[in-house]
Amino acid sequence: MKVICPRCESPGVTQMHAGMEDGKVLWRVWHCKDCAYTWRDSEPAESVDPKMRPAWAQMKGVDFDSLRQVIPPARKPT
Repeated sequence: MKVICPRCESPGVTQMHAGMEDGKVLWRVWHCKDCAYTWRDSEPAESVDPKMRPAWAQMKGVDFDSLRQVIPPARKPT
């Protein structure tokens, strides 16, 4: 199964967790190493299918280094 990030369409995703019941995988949590998006594969298609996500929510082709930081780095204790 090839998984890509629903937000930036990067193949650089890793499985973080799997929900199991009676030995069967019910859902998985994935994380994108490139854009830091995290999702569960049991979410609605509008959230996890790049073709169904709204254009404003997509980050394919975005230079992540050019984005401003929302949370500044923590200061070192003095």
